[in-house]
Amino acid sequence: EAMWQRFSQDPIASLPLSQATNIALDQFKSRYDGLGWASVQTFDQHVTKGCFPLHPITTALLCSMEFQQAVTTAGAPRTILGFILQELEQRQSLLAIIGKRINWVLPISLVDYFKNNLRSDRFHTFQLAVEHLKDDEKSTFSLDEQKDVLKALLLQDVAKLRARDEDQIELIATMVGLPPSETEKCLKFLSKEKIIGWNQDGRKSYSFWSSNVNPYKLDQIVDKKLHKVSLLWTDLKKFSIDELKMTPV
Repeated sequence: EAMWQRFSQDPIASLPLSQATNIALDQFKSRYDGLGWASVQTFDQHVTKGCFPLHPITTALLCSMEFQQAVTTAGAPRTILGFILQELEQRQSLLAIIGKRINWVLPISLVDYFKNNLRSDRFHTFQLAVEHLKDDEKSTFSLDEQKDVLKALLLQDVAKLRARDEDQIELIATMVGLPPSETEKCLKFLSKEKIIGWNQDGRKSYSFWSSNVNPYKLDQIVDKKLHKVSLLWTDLKKFSIDELKMTPV
């Protein structure tokens, strides 16, 4: 108990612990209502503290998601217990805080372990997005950071977690372990590069492109059609009507 008090009051740990508790409880409140753990204090005692080093959202996802049957490369079954034992073994001799981050099992670890057994169709969409990630001077984020944000977006999709606008940014941030400000910048970058979409309607949220939308192919068509072509208004109008089925304003 004394060790947890020192850990939870550490300046590096206190805010992330509090944020993770509040976000997890907000997303899974109906589940924990039935257990009598719906108050912040009770949830914190049973889940955030009681299941550490599992991130509270990792714990909640393990208890609420359905995982398709999966096996490791060695042929052993991939199970929830197997996941927990693997993560605990990797951390048993490590400190609770490494550098300036809590050394807990982030939700995105589920993607690395269960892969397409989370839900094969959505994992395929995730893989398509990963294939178009860019690592060049235009990006201030590493490929790993971009991929981690996509993993969190996949978990939100598969687990059907409802969050939009700032709430979505905070949800993705805690699942990845990045500050919300950096997470927002990364999401905007991925949207600008057409890796993911930004829904500007009432939802105001980021998501993967649907299976029948291919923004990369559209770019290829535009580039091909406009390559070495004079950009006269009549040309653009004809291209819009013939290829994109729209009339320019």
